[in-house]
Parts: sequence; structure tokens; C-alpha cells
Amino acid sequence: MIGGLLLGLVVALQPYHPEPGELPHFDKVKHVAAFLVFGWMAQRAWPDRLHLPLLGLLAYGGLVEIGQGLLTTTRSASWADLLADALGLLLAWGWAAWRLRQAPRPTAG
Repeated sequence: MIGGLLLGLVVALQPYHPEPGELPHFDKVKHVAAFLVFGWMAQRAWPDRLHLPLLGLLAYGGLVEIGQGLLTTTRSASWADLLADALGLLLAWGWAAWRLRQAPRPTAG
């Protein structure tokens, strides 16, 4: 998990140049996907306390945005990116809740 977060930080602080022909706002899809994976990893690591790691991951996303605004010249802080991060985490939380409902329940007896 820590390795993934460090890799995410390194990638987020690298210069960003959209590929020719890249769809507009495709970077938001990347944010959603990355934070869905981070949320999935958090669910695997802390299945009983998922709300705390997800809040921590949202704070991490905010810190990444601040870092992009302060530490880079080719990137900027973006509320839309943070919203995309939150959407990825919300999808991870929903997936975890769905899986929990699908799990077999112990029978009394």
C-alpha cells in the first residue's frame, strides 16, 4: 500500500503532457481508477475499518493536489481532480459494501 502511494506521488509530481489525441479530461478517468485501486487495497488491508483509510486517502489526494500546485510548474491544484479521487474512493467503498452483503452469513443453530 505504501509503495503504491509513493509511486502515485512520484507520478503526480512529474511533468504532465497529454498524449496527442487523448480524450479531453482523460486525466480524471486516471484519478478515478487510481483511487479505486487505492480504495481496494485499503479494503483488503482494513476490512473492518474502511472509513478511516478512505478518509486518509482523500486527505492524501488533497495533499497531492497541494503539492502539484506548489512544487511543479507543469501541473496545478485542481478541485476537479480531488472530486475524481473522491469518486474512485466512493466506488471502492460501494464495491466493499456490496461484497459484504454478498458474503454468506453464519446461521444460528
